[in-house]
Amino acid sequence: MSPVPAPLRSPAAGRRLPPAAAPARLLAAGLLLLALAGLPSPARPAGAAAPPGPLVEVLPFRGAIDPVSAGLITGRIRQAERDGAAAFVLELDTPGGGMESMRQIAQAMLSSRVPVVVYVYPPGARAASAGTFLAYAAHFAAMAPGTEIGAASPVGVGGTQLGPTEAAKVTSDAVAMITAWAERNGRNAAWAAEAVRRAVSLPAREALRQHVVDAVAASLPDLLRQLDGREALVSTPGGERRVRLEVAGASLRLLPVPWWTQVAEFLADPNLSLLLLSLGFWALVAEFAHPNLVSGVLGGIAALLGLLGLELLSASAVGLLLVLVGLALFLVDLKVQAHGFVTAAGALAFVLGALLLFPSSGIPGAPVLSPAPALVGGLVLVSLGASLAVGWLVRHTRQPALALGATGLVGLRGRVVQSVRRRGEEPTGLVLVGGSDWRAVLVPPAEGDQNQEAAPRELPPGSEVEVVAVRGLTLEVRPAGRSLSDGE
Repeated sequence: MSPVPAPLRSPAAGRRLPPAAAPARLLAAGLLLLALAGLPSPARPAGAAAPPGPLVEVLPFRGAIDPVSAGLITGRIRQAERDGAAAFVLELDTPGGGMESMRQIAQAMLSSRVPVVVYVYPPGARAASAGTFLAYAAHFAAMAPGTEIGAASPVGVGGTQLGPTEAAKVTSDAVAMITAWAERNGRNAAWAAEAVRRAVSLPAREALRQHVVDAVAASLPDLLRQLDGREALVSTPGGERRVRLEVAGASLRLLPVPWWTQVAEFLADPNLSLLLLSLGFWALVAEFAHPNLVSGVLGGIAALLGLLGLELLSASAVGLLLVLVGLALFLVDLKVQAHGFVTAAGALAFVLGALLLFPSSGIPGAPVLSPAPALVGGLVLVSLGASLAVGWLVRHTRQPALALGATGLVGLRGRVVQSVRRRGEEPTGLVLVGGSDWRAVLVPPAEGDQNQEAAPRELPPGSEVEVVAVRGLTLEVRPAGRSLSDGE
């Protein structure tokens, strides 16, 4: 778990599960709602006969505790409440995860109107770090033989050791939190504190003997038989009250993981999101520099998926803006020719933005999501190379015409690609001359020209033009007398 985990896993490693979401916020919400709209609800359809006897809903979870998986688990707890389930069982196998995501799930458990059971399953599974906290937050905790629980000491970003002052603050906060939950649910508070302070762990049988968990069961039906008749303190509109668990022989409903949550979980990786955003940006730039449709479509999709992944991870708007400014500055340097100064500023903005994309939880020493430094450095080099490539591409597409020289271009005819206006009336248009696209402006008729009054101030796409002068890489053109169809 972030500020209370060990071992801490990279969000890109060993993840399996899914979502939580919402500028990019509208995009993320819209895409997820569209996906949801096409899915059948896993809840019992209206009018369907209820299964005989009590109903227990089960969610298997294997992976890291993160914003994506927090949304899945809390949503399933609320679904169990709506379905009138007698209990909700979370089959848990996790190496840990983030502090804020763990708190979100724990709060849903503590305020649940139905008893929540955390079952460390299957054999070989673990409830490490954040998983230990979730086991203590649940009304009942159980383990399968061959599983383990514990190792909940705070660590710094990337698993580094905290400084003495930071460690004391984070540890004190974590101990207070887990012991409060232990006392509320009637389990071993002293061992919970040791799991945080000294990162101790226990196997299933020893955890039962020390009353860290309420049962050791080889299967779910066995677990329900053992828990049948026990009482749990649940929340109700009128306040907390104790309810008797009656789940022996209950009907089991396995809650599926929707496909869209698996897609969201895949995208919710800081490395992948930053990579997609950067590559998508440069693909779109290439499309504008040399239209070909393919790079535009693929670049747009990549950029949108990158933004969606960052939104799912609750990325900072300031960090995202710095990343985009950094990418844009690589292009600006090609235009202003600032001898590398603007490029250096772009690299600095990109790196700072990548570091600030995922703000800390505000708790000293709390681990946070972060793109890999090697990836950030690699993307800076790729961006530098891409900006040089775009510059070369722009110059190369003009090379055949440039070989003619400024004098050779004068008198050539071409076609308007983007509306051309007179100088000073922005934006300047584009014309196709000598097999290349050129920026162009429309020149007014010469003084004394009898057609001066009727001369157009703008030429639409398809109009034929004649080059009358060259100013750098901008052509001055005038109407050539007839329009060309798009196919000519």
